[in-house]
Amino acid sequence: YILNPCEKEYIYFRHTNKCYYSPEHDRRTFFAARDQCAAIGATMASFQDRYTQQFISKLCESFPPRRPRVGVCVSPHLTHSL
Repeated sequence: YILNPCEKEYIYFRHTNKCYYSPEHDRRTFFAARDQCAAIGATMASFQDRYTQQFISKLCESFPPRRPRVGVCVSPHLTHSL
């Protein structure tokens, strides 16, 4: 059983079966954050339900500095199958 099938520094969210990453950066514009995600082969995270919204909010709060962020990235693949 693999606890985290994601790349290093990504956090797995079982509800969506995806890996999320919150780059450490100052507040950026939407476009700068999108470009940063693309540079690491990811896309901007979005949410379709309240569980995913809560997960992304908690993820953002867990990284210093604790303030709203633009640009949580989601990896297009898992490194290990579950």
